[in-house]
Parts: sequence; C-alpha cells; structure tokens
Amino acid sequence: MVEEVARGSTTDPQHNPPLIHWRQAADDPVLWPLRLRRRLQWPVGLSGLLVFVLWLGLFALLAPWPADAAGVTSLDVERLGSALFFALSIAFLLEIAGIVLPAAQRDISELRPLLRLPDDEFQRLRDGLVRYSPYRLRVVSSLGVLIGLGHAHMLGNLSLQAEPAGLSLAFALATVAIWVLMMQLASPLIRNAGLFSALGRDYTRLDLYNPHHLLPYGRAALRPILLLLGLQALYPLITLGGTTLNPWVWAGLTASFLLMVWLFVMPLRGIHAAVKQRRERLLSDLDTRLAHLWRADGHEPPDHGQDTLARSAVLLDLRERLRGVSSWPLGSALVKRILLYGIIPPLGWSAAVFMDILIKALV
Repeated sequence: MVEEVARGSTTDPQHNPPLIHWRQAADDPVLWPLRLRRRLQWPVGLSGLLVFVLWLGLFALLAPWPADAAGVTSLDVERLGSALFFALSIAFLLEIAGIVLPAAQRDISELRPLLRLPDDEFQRLRDGLVRYSPYRLRVVSSLGVLIGLGHAHMLGNLSLQAEPAGLSLAFALATVAIWVLMMQLASPLIRNAGLFSALGRDYTRLDLYNPHHLLPYGRAALRPILLLLGLQALYPLITLGGTTLNPWVWAGLTASFLLMVWLFVMPLRGIHAAVKQRRERLLSDLDTRLAHLWRADGHEPPDHGQDTLARSAVLLDLRERLRGVSSWPLGSALVKRILLYGIIPPLGWSAAVFMDILIKALV
C-alpha cells in the first residue's frame, strides 16, 4: 500500500492552478535567434563566429593602432582586451540562445510520462518554450537599451571627452547590445524556469522509489548555468594590459551571477517542495504502521511472531529508502557537472593572464 502511494501522483490537476500563461506562449513567434538559425541552417558555431569577426572588425577599423609593434602601449592592449570581450560576449549570447532554449524542449519531453497533462496541452507547453511575445520582447529590449546606455555612461564610453571617440561609441553600442541580448534571453529563460517549477509542484507523478526519472528537472536547472558561467569567464579579457576591473563592470558580473542563481533554483523549487512533502507524509505513514504492527500504544502486548518480524523488516527497509531520497533531483552525475562548471571562471582568468604575458612577449 505504501509503495503504491509512493508511486502515485501529486494532487488532482483539475484542482491545480491553470497553466494559462505558458499555454498562451505557443501562439507567439519563435524567438528571433532561433528563427535565424533555422532559416540559415548553418552548423553550430558558424553564426557566432561570423558575429565575432564582424564586431572585432568594427573595433579594429575604429581603433588607432600604432604603426609597428614597438609602439604598442598598455592602453592599446587594454583596448584589444575590451574589443575581444565585447565581440566574444555578443557572439556567445547569440550562439547559446539557439542551444539552451531547444534543450528545454528535450527536458520536458523526457518528463512527459510523469506529467498529468492532456497531450494537446503538453504540446502547447512544449512549443511555447522557444517562443516569446513580440510585445514582451519590445518591453525587455527597451529596458535593456536603457540599462545598457546607463552602464555605458558609467563606464565613460558616452563621454564627449572619450578618446578615440569612434571606438568609445562602438564600445557603448556593444554594451547596449549585450544588455539587450541578455534581457531578451533571460526573460524567456525565467518564464521557462517558472513552468518547470509549476509542473514539478502540481502536475508530476512522483515515484519516490525511482527518483532518477526526475533528473530532467535538474538538467533544466543546470543548463543556464553554463551560459552565464561562460559569459563570466570572458570578463578577465577586460583586464588585459594590466588594468583592473572598472567598479561599474562589476554591475554586469553581479547581474549575471544573480540571474544564474535564480535560474538554477527556480526550476527545482516546485519538484523540491512536492518531493519533500510526499516523503514526509510517507515516512509518517510508515511510522504509524510500524507502531500499529508492534502495538506500541501499550493497550496490547506486542506480537513478536515471524510474520510480524518479516513485515517490520519490509517497512523498515522502505523507510530507509525513503529517507535517502533527495528532494533535489540532481544525481551524482549532475553534481559532478556543477563542480566541473565551477572551474570555468578560474580558467577564464588564467587564460587572460596567459594572453597578457603572450602579448607583452610579442610586442
């Protein structure tokens, strides 16, 4: 009986909050970086490489590079580092958008056997993971422009006294582009994280004796971390030339870090709460059954027969298995991957130091 309950469903979906917000997304157009990739049908990485080359070419045209290597100063190396950072960041964001959002569709497809949803509703939810409202896209893009202009002003790239003026304006434009892309990508990612949270809390059949079926929730939470850690690993490029990070650069680092934490926790909140609640209820039920089996209420003498001992052993084994079920569906493989991802930013700083030494040796 306990095992059947443990493999039952969550609450009746008819009494759960409707998924209207996410169902409606299926009527919106596919997010533009994905549409562009599907139309061009280029291999992975090619569009990002092209964007990187175009932005780097723009910076090279506007930069007053010295005539020979002997005239290269630390300021020139600093400009090179900034150009590499902006070009790589924009290319990385555009490229990763075409990877992370479709991967969420694979995650929800793996969860399909566990979800108490009609097929048509599930398909709409799945389709909506890569779509976004044009109105909301304009809103978040406008917000990104405002934040980007403010950030560029704080960095001094919009100052009339900035030299060279053309390169400073190009850096300002790149700052705005990064913030716009971040807002355009972060907004659907946050929305999708909310969907996974709602599905885990109210619409998932919980089989606590086979918790590995819940691992797609962990992958859905982990994948955006790679996006943001990759972006943070590019920040050390700004320190080329022996410069330190501008205090206002930390605004971008802080924003991406907070977004990373939110995108990791949000998809897991619902399933964490559901598993924890179900596990506690089942453990309480097992304790009640054990107490009744041994007549621990003191009204009757306990029965120490073989049948009682065998049934107690089964219940105790079930209880021990339930106690070991984690309410965070990550698994050892995903935990190892988290630890592996954690070395990406230090690798970025190490690469920046090596590049700085190499540039100084060359010039």
